[in-house]
Amino acid sequence: MATSPATRTTPPARARRTDPRRDEGSTTEDLVRVYLDEIGNYALLSREDERRLACLIEDGQAAVLALGKEPGPRGARRRALQRAVEAGEEARRQFIVANLRLVVSIATAYQGAGLPLLDLVQEGNLGLLHAIDKFDWRKGFKFSTYATWWIRQAIQRGVARGGRAVRLPDHATDAVTRLRRARAELVGRIGTEPSAAALAEASHVPLERVRALHRHLGTPTSLNEQIGDGEVERGDLVADSGESPDDEALEAVVAGAVDGWLRQLDESERAVLRLRYGFEGAPASRRDVAATLG
Repeated sequence: MATSPATRTTPPARARRTDPRRDEGSTTEDLVRVYLDEIGNYALLSREDERRLACLIEDGQAAVLALGKEPGPRGARRRALQRAVEAGEEARRQFIVANLRLVVSIATAYQGAGLPLLDLVQEGNLGLLHAIDKFDWRKGFKFSTYATWWIRQAIQRGVARGGRAVRLPDHATDAVTRLRRARAELVGRIGTEPSAAALAEASHVPLERVRALHRHLGTPTSLNEQIGDGEVERGDLVADSGESPDDEALEAVVAGAVDGWLRQLDESERAVLRLRYGFEGAPASRRDVAATLG
């Protein structure tokens, strides 16, 4: 049981001054322990819970839009919309607190990467909020699987910019991340600091941008450097430049729709479209299509 501020025994001032770093570390550990204890009180969500809360969030968002229209709804309709907004906000809160342990479990893998655990958790929580806003339960994703990508990306970006006094925008952070990876690979290959031109070629970042961002790259480090307990290498902390879950899902939907449309055409029409729009390679000109199909 926690001691109240009024009855807590305060150590002598001299004892606190003898080793301030130990006191600071103890305070941080206490904060982490309190945070973990607090979030452990929240129940995890079932798939049905996720669908139910996601629907309430959607209804609340729709209600916000309806209330913002001119002229706005009145009377019972307005009160119903306001209740929907409140229910949506509460559903979002439940979604957040039920997944805070997921953020901590992911953040602990990045300890030793340059940010304190609580800072890593804070960055991960931003990713969690983004995942909740983007989550579409109709696509069949389990939320924890879907949210993990966003949480990791947010933490990786936080690590990438954590050592800089000036906070760069995300698009610049992504470029710096690519440059750091390219430089580490080039240093390992050639044994010396690469030129700006070599960095530009290896990272696919324009030369002018390489020069502008060069001061943000810091000291070269190996991508194979062990981080934390040794289970993670520094290269694992580089943000994934691949497609997001939303992009991948959208691409699959579009591909399925296109295939459905093509099946409605005869064989020659399908061949023309596939060649013209490069479905199986680079797009072909009209002349090339005519030459290929005769």
